[in-house]
Amino acid sequence: MHLHRATATFAAELARIREEQGFTQTPLATRLNVHRSLISHIECEKKVPSKAIADALDQVFGLTATRHFGKLYEAIVYERGSFGWLEKWREIEIEAVWLQCWDPLLIPGFLQTYEYARAVIGYNPFFTPEEVEEHTRRRIGRRAMFDRESPPNVTCLIDECALHRPIGSPHILVDQLRFLLEWTERPRLTIQIVPMQAGNAAGTSAAFQLAKLPTGQEFASVDSLLGAECSTNPEMVAKVKIWYEAIRADALSRRDTIELLRAALTQWTNKLT
Repeated sequence: MHLHRATATFAAELARIREEQGFTQTPLATRLNVHRSLISHIECEKKVPSKAIADALDQVFGLTATRHFGKLYEAIVYERGSFGWLEKWREIEIEAVWLQCWDPLLIPGFLQTYEYARAVIGYNPFFTPEEVEEHTRRRIGRRAMFDRESPPNVTCLIDECALHRPIGSPHILVDQLRFLLEWTERPRLTIQIVPMQAGNAAGTSAAFQLAKLPTGQEFASVDSLLGAECSTNPEMVAKVKIWYEAIRADALSRRDTIELLRAALTQWTNKLT
């Protein structure tokens, strides 16, 4: 199964257009001022092309008006940025002693049901149905961290808006809310809802996660349209912590969170009857 479809498309298009315009790999490499092996590695998907190479290919092939390779490169950035970071973060989750997360739009990934996760990932226009299923399984697999002998302590903040966004369908949302309620009873997991009436705008621009390893090393991961930036930079980690505490100050208690979840579940269940 091909997990980097955009890279494969770039490789195939490079080989196709190169041959159509009468270039072998060596003359093209000369025009680009790179070694022939780079062209070979890109076409064999052994190396991811850079933005500079994509722009240079558009120039050499006379495609600057349409930015053919420039757009293909952006697809690679989106695909790898959105989901490539997940592998790195999973490694962190496996070892973490504590985790903190916030999401202003969706139920956080590791708390998503299979159908909810598949609906979210399915909106990615670059994935085939097979790739959607593969990424969905990987996302659900993140819950394995709770099966460790010493699971991490996890605190999860969720905006109330996420409880009323019927991702996929109202039926999927009802199942998701029911699942979330069940997980409020999970040891070492604290789920807190930030109510809409709080008017907290501190974290509406992005979802983010914080983690700490047994070594004391701390990580911060901040989401964006093109993926997530994962860093150990102390300044970035400190800033994300400040944002997290500002949001948590308006979060409901565990008891009030459960009551709000039950109310949302009842509301959406009634809509289905």
